[in-house]
Amino acid sequence: MERKRKKGGRRKLRLGAKLILALLIALILFGLAFYLTYDMLSVHNIRVEGLSGFSQEEVIALSGAKTGVHILFADTRGITAALEQSPFFKVNGIRREWPDTLVIDVLERQRAAGIAAQDSAVVIDKDGLVLEIVPLSACSVMTVKGVALLGYKIGQGIEAVSSLHAQILTELISAVENTGLDIAAIEMDNLLNIKLLTNDGITIAFGSSEAAQKKAELAKKVLDELASRGSTGGIINVSGVSDAIYTPDATPTPEPDAPDNSPDPSSPEPDNAQQSTPGAQ
Repeated sequence: MERKRKKGGRRKLRLGAKLILALLIALILFGLAFYLTYDMLSVHNIRVEGLSGFSQEEVIALSGAKTGVHILFADTRGITAALEQSPFFKVNGIRREWPDTLVIDVLERQRAAGIAAQDSAVVIDKDGLVLEIVPLSACSVMTVKGVALLGYKIGQGIEAVSSLHAQILTELISAVENTGLDIAAIEMDNLLNIKLLTNDGITIAFGSSEAAQKKAELAKKVLDELASRGSTGGIINVSGVSDAIYTPDATPTPEPDAPDNSPDPSSPEPDNAQQSTPGAQ
């Protein structure tokens, strides 16, 4: 019995040793495979999707994403946090395209309007999020007058004195974007007499913000017709919603020409010389 127990113990030891050896061999093979495939599975390409204004290079630099790291160890949380420090970006997700590409999917917020605040323009997106603050003279999007602000901070929504003004502004921005109107400025001092000024010098008398989309569509049809004729200036009144009425700028009446009293060059000049009478001798 004692001999059998010793033999059984030796078998267990040999089995345990074999298992440990097999595990060590597996770990060595895994490490060797990881080492040999590290370069193949390293990030060699970084691509950003969803861009329209910023370049790939600008966004990759802002994200801090690096090539050369193993694709499994790419710091996706750090990349997301770095990009979302900018108000222009929201990261929808980051995915790996095997074997060596990291794809960053972003929402790029677009400049929609600049609210005049003294000598500055508070540039917002279509939802009223503040993207940047620039000198009013350097604002590259349509300016908005008549919206008083309590405060504003980059990366946050605007705080208007009147929440109604803020709501109507987002409605107008949406209508302008949906119809493709080329607007230089919006005047909202009187919410019952809103005016949109085009870059061609045409005023769109909007009236109230009621049926803003319909009014914008009516104005767009007239603007397209005027553009085909090369016409600029004037007023398009869409306040009635049902139709658009265009009134061109008044043509100044030319002043009558002053009478021309200069002599006619074709008329013979008068003979003012004194004639002499021959005298008798």
